[in-house]
Parts: sequence; C-alpha cells; structure tokens
Amino acid sequence: MKGLNKYQILTKIMIYSFILIILFFSCNKNNKIQITNESDVIIASDENIISSRNDTYDRDLKYKYYGDFLPYNILPGKYYILENGVSMRNQPSLNGEIIETLHLSYEIEIIENMGNQLFIDGVLQNWYKIKWGNSIGYIFGGSIAENVSHLFGQVDVYDIDKNGVNDYFFYRVSKTEKVHEGDILFTPKEFYSYISPDDIYIYINNKRISNQVLENKYENYQDWQNCVFYQKDDFILLDIHSYYYGIIFYIYPDGKIEFKKYFDPEPWKMWLLRIKLVMCNNIWIGWHNILNNDIID
Repeated sequence: MKGLNKYQILTKIMIYSFILIILFFSCNKNNKIQITNESDVIIASDENIISSRNDTYDRDLKYKYYGDFLPYNILPGKYYILENGVSMRNQPSLNGEIIETLHLSYEIEIIENMGNQLFIDGVLQNWYKIKWGNSIGYIFGGSIAENVSHLFGQVDVYDIDKNGVNDYFFYRVSKTEKVHEGDILFTPKEFYSYISPDDIYIYINNKRISNQVLENKYENYQDWQNCVFYQKDDFILLDIHSYYYGIIFYIYPDGKIEFKKYFDPEPWKMWLLRIKLVMCNNIWIGWHNILNNDIID
C-alpha cells in the first residue's frame, strides 16, 4: 500500500475488513473447540525429575551454524534466572572472570544487550549487562526467563501444592527468524519466535520436572511460538501456540503432566487461517501508512 493516496488505502482497508469478517463467521460456525480425550501422562518419579543443581558449573557448549536465525532480543527490565549455577562474569565472554554465581529464581535487572551472540545448548542468544544486588556483570541470555504479564491468571511463580514453597514455571525463546514481506504468513511482527521443549522449565519443590511429555508431542506439533502458564484451581494450564494450531498441557502438584490437543485444523482450514493473517496484516499496514503519513496526497 506504500505510495497510495489516503482514499485508496481506506478503500482497501474496507475491502480487507469485509473479507475478514466473512471468513471469520464462515470458519467459526459450528466449529467449537473440542478438547480430546487423548492424553499422555508421566507421573513425577526419580526417572523424570531432574534434581536442582546447587553447585557452580559451566554449560556444556554445543556450537552450531544457525543459518538465518537471530537471537531473541530481551528488553531492559527485571527478570528471573531460570536455572541454577549461572555464571555472572566481568565481561561479555566465556573468557570473562566469574564474579558471582546466580541460581534459580534470582531476580536480576537487564541494563543493556551487549550482542556477542553464541549458540549454547540449542539456544542462540546474546550477552547481557545485568545488575544483581550490588553487583554488575554479564550473563548469557539463555539463562534468563521470559517475563509474563500476569493478566488473566498468567503465572511464573506459584505455590501449586500449597506447601509454602514457591514453584516456578519459566520459559525462554531459543531463537527468532526474520519475517520476509513475501512470506504468505507475513504478519505485523518483525520476527517469528521459536520455543522448544528444552526452553520450558518447570520446578516443583525446587526439583525440575522432566519435559518428556512435551518432547513426545513436539515430534508431531512443532514450530512453537508462544507459551503461557495459567493458574487454575488445582493445576497449571500450559498453553502453547504456533500459527497453525494450539495445544495445552495440564501440570499437577505431584508433577504429573497431561497432554490435551484442542486446535488442529484440517488443511483447508490452515489455508483459510493464512488468508486471515494476510488480511489482518494488510489492514495493519494500511493504518500504519496513514498514521505515519506514508501516502500520496
């Protein structure tokens, strides 16, 4: 729409909006979300609990060329550390001297993204200048939990078994991909975010719960791009979305994780979903151009 006059852009916005309304009602009629009875359950046990680590350690480095992927940019602000034994260094490099060792749930403040990207344990991230207590140093971004809004029951710290010990429900974004305008799935977002089972950290009573159930389903449902934990009466609901589907897991106080599938469209519905995204994107671009005066009078 770039270079069009205001009236041409408004006309296109009206047309796209009309098409989007028709698609919305035609696709959602008699198409209520159904939660299936299919479930995979793993009970917390010695085999699927990863004990918390209280000792200092350096991560096992696995470097790999990452193609067109980019590190996820963590904005300045306050965040939690999502694992134990995180080395805080005096410079943004693995060669830097360790000045502090941070552990699970420590609250830090990100001051600056330093760049110096690394691929470590499946995560492409930058180094960040942070403040913890009175100390200022640098850590690798793969150990920083993503913030949540805490709206509509979203949680990251919650005592699920009501025993007075906080439990933690953290995740990180392991990589992003630049969105190209020619992509049929092009959206107003500048980057696609990607999450894998290894990026989800669930701790109950300071013991990390195995993600085996998540890994089992990741083989069939990939390209996870959004992850939210919701507080329910007696469990935590883990809601994971991609641009094609959504899946949910129930996390219980005893460490049981249960899978339930709730949005898995047929191929033709996937194409309609893509068309909807294109319509939304064009409407957004039209208003963006008008508001930024990127038009011809």
